[in-house]
Amino acid sequence: MKFGDLDHFVPRCDMKYEQMQFLSAMKPTPQEVDSAKIQIAMGGAFLAIFNPSRYNTLYLMSTGEYGWLIDQHLWELQNNCP
Repeated sequence: MKFGDLDHFVPRCDMKYEQMQFLSAMKPTPQEVDSAKIQIAMGGAFLAIFNPSRYNTLYLMSTGEYGWLIDQHLWELQNNCP
C-alpha cells in the first residue's frame, strides 16, 4: 500500500483483527529499513530522477515515517476498538 493510501486508511472496529494483521504484515522490518537507507545513500539522486515513486517509498521507509503511520493505525485499532 502506498503512503498516500495508508494516510487515508480508515480503521473499522468490526474488522479489527483482520486490519491489525494486514497492517502488521505491511510494517517494514529493520532489514528493509536499513536497505532503504543504503539505497537512498547510494543511488538516491538517480532514483529521484528516474523512479520518483520508488524514491519516495524508500525515503519514507528510511526515515521511519512509514512505520510510524502503521504504528499509529495499530494503536488506534487496539485502543479505540472494543
